[in-house]
Formats: sequence, C-alpha cells, structure tokens
Amino acid sequence: MRTPETEIAIKDGFDTAQSVDRLLREKSAYINRPDADRNLPIQESQDTHLERVDRIQERWNLGPGAGGSSRILSYNPVLDRANFERLLEEGATEDQIAAFKRDLIMEMETNLCERFHAARTVVKYVLDDQGNAYGENDFANEPIDIVFQRGALYRIAQGSPEPQRELSAVEGGIKAKKELAREKTPLYSKQIVISPPGLSYRDNFVDIYEASLDPQTGRRIIIMSRFASSLTDDEYRERLTRLQPDYLDGFEGSFDVWCLQNPLKGDQRQAHVIFNEKFRGQQQATEEADMQSILKECSNLIHSYKEAVCGKIFNARELAKAFNAVLNKADAVKEWLDKKGKNFFNTAVSFVKHIGRDFRNAQEETGWFGMQQVREFLAACGLSGGFSLGNIIGGVKNIISKVWGRVKSLFAGKDKYGSLEFECPKCGATNRRPRGQLIPNCQHCGKDVRC
Repeated sequence: MRTPETEIAIKDGFDTAQSVDRLLREKSAYINRPDADRNLPIQESQDTHLERVDRIQERWNLGPGAGGSSRILSYNPVLDRANFERLLEEGATEDQIAAFKRDLIMEMETNLCERFHAARTVVKYVLDDQGNAYGENDFANEPIDIVFQRGALYRIAQGSPEPQRELSAVEGGIKAKKELAREKTPLYSKQIVISPPGLSYRDNFVDIYEASLDPQTGRRIIIMSRFASSLTDDEYRERLTRLQPDYLDGFEGSFDVWCLQNPLKGDQRQAHVIFNEKFRGQQQATEEADMQSILKECSNLIHSYKEAVCGKIFNARELAKAFNAVLNKADAVKEWLDKKGKNFFNTAVSFVKHIGRDFRNAQEETGWFGMQQVREFLAACGLSGGFSLGNIIGGVKNIISKVWGRVKSLFAGKDKYGSLEFECPKCGATNRRPRGQLIPNCQHCGKDVRC
C-alpha cells in the first residue's frame, strides 16, 4: 500500500494557491517520488504514464479514420488502452488483469449513466489502513485520487478550457473521502460536493459521500451517490447558505470551482432522503429502472469493447468501432424506452427487435452499430460522443426516426403549455417534454430553455 509520503504528494498537488502553470511544472516533483511508490507493484510516475498516453494517442490519430479530432471527449478509449499496456509492461498478474477488465465494464457503464443523465449513480470505494481510497475493482494498487488527478492533468494538457475546475473536482473528492475515512468520523456521516454547470461541463449534479461498512469484510468503505440536479446557481447559493451559513465566506473566483473544492457536511440520513429534501432532481433524468435496462441490453457490446481494449495488438479502428457500437446501441435502447408509453410502441419494438434478431453474434452486432454516426451531446463530464470511421451509413437515431416519422402526425400532442415538442433556440435540437410538465434545460445541449 502507499506510504505516508503519498498523503503529502496528494495534498501538495492540490494547493489551491498554486497557479495551474506552476502545478504542471511541479507535478513530477510531488508525484514522482521513489519513496512514495516503493511498495507498489506498478512503479512509475504520472509523467511516465502520460507519456505513454501521448504515444498511444499518436498511434490512434494515425489509425484509418479513427482519429484526427481535436475534441476533448468525456470518455477516451486511449486511456483504457494505455492502462492495459501499462499492466503488460509491468508484468501484471492474472488477478490484476482480471480486475482491470471488471473495472473497464464498470467504467463503461458509468459512461452510459453520464451520457443519459442517470437520476442516480452509485460508486463504492474501499480503504487501506492509511485511509487511502481505492476503486472497488482496483487493478493497479493505486489510490483512486491519483487516477483522477492523472485524468485531470491529461485533460489540461489536451487544452481543457477549465483547468482550475479540472483540479478542483479532484480536490473536493479528496477532502470528502479523507474526512469520511477518519476513524473518529461516525459511520453514515455524509460529505456533499456540489457540481454546478461550468463552461464546457454543462451538466449539473450533487455527489453525496457516505462512510459505511462492507457487509462482507466489516471494514469501513465509502459510498458515493451522484444525483442529477436541476438547481440554478442562485438556487444553490440560497440552499447552501441555509445548510451552512458561512459556506460562501471568503468566496472568490467562479462559483462552480468554489463548490467543487468545498464539500459540505451532511447528516446521517440516507443519501436520497437528503437530496430530495435539500435539492431538486432533473425531470429529464433517466430513471434507475430504465438505466438498468439500457445496461442489460448493451452488456454484450460492453464486453466486446473490453476485449478490443485488451487485444494483443492495438487496432485503433477496431477499438473505435467497439466504442461507437456501445453508444449507438445504448441510444437505440434509450429511444425505444422513451417511446414505450405511446400507441405505436409495438411498431417501435418490432423494429428494434428486428435489428437484434438479424445479428448472429456480438461481432456482427458491433460491426453494424459501430459504423453508425454517434450523436454528440454534453454529459456530466463533458462532451459525450464517438469517432468517425468513414463510410458512415447513417445514425441510429435517423434509422429509428423513419418509423417515428411515419406515425408522428398521428400522435403529435399539446397540453395547457402548448406543443409537447419544441426546438431548442440554442442548438436547434428537438425536445420532447412529458405531458403537463415543463423542462428547464435542453435535453441535448443543457442550455436554459425556459421562457
């Protein structure tokens, strides 16, 4: 496990008085410490791993049709491949590789939860004897905050327009987990981290961390529940100062950065009870039952993506295709679920099921979904999208819309607020709201659409 020096390394990395430039100059000084890595099976610095990522990214960009984009996506398959190659280079055990594959599945499931604005997402962290938090399927014996920090540094190096937010998001999580890991902190205590929209991160959510016990081991663990929120900045200010009157004392800079790096103390009630009382969910968020249906339907393609990441030979095009396939099939399932209450439901189901029955295996299904154009929209951690492979044969949304277009005129509706469908004045995409309800934000770009 990590030594006490690692605690200093993590803490020093988030001195908020430092400028981002200074942080980047000095990151090797506080991460690349031989004594901090002495007991790790994988012994290398953040710099070394980021150099590996850069090499793989160059190979990815040279792949036929897979790269060449300057977009910063919320999920980059290159990072998965870099972690896998790191394991191979360091002689990882079979158990570590198996844990890595389990983690890949969970990461892709989380990616889909963020893509569809899941109403609630739950993550479990295990703790070592020093209180460092690790992912549930930790494959590198590496504290999760080091992993998160490396991701933030990578996005900054790729030109993130919000470098301070990148770092503050990691800082707030560190503070919350460290407080809950202390033995003196009562079980079921909470730490609340608010993530209001920023410049490129337009989604809006509340993370509630809880000190809990693993029923199998009896050891202290941390459970993080992420809730999709619809509060505005002004509403947050009012509610946060009600929860903690001095919360904004000394406030400076941007509001989202302040919230991310300053967790609040919560009480010992269940996380969903606190959220429902103190905050407000998103009407357009995907409910847990629907989210589980999406994950179940896409499980075979998620496993295909896992195998593409872990192939003996790195093939950028095949990895991009496997990644696209997961997103496109998930979009198709989501659209089917969204329309399940309408009269043409049986027609929509037969269309989607017809596609499914035609596939002889996951490889064929990956090939079909993987060559579709992937829709892009803002998710919890930035732009969610796929990769252009050339020879695109049309988006899944467009294919399903052929069925929708034939019956649309039969089921167009209005209520006391007007049409149930309207175009976003910012991005032009069509929104469909529930009957008798208004939605505050565009379902595609996240911009305010209230009159």
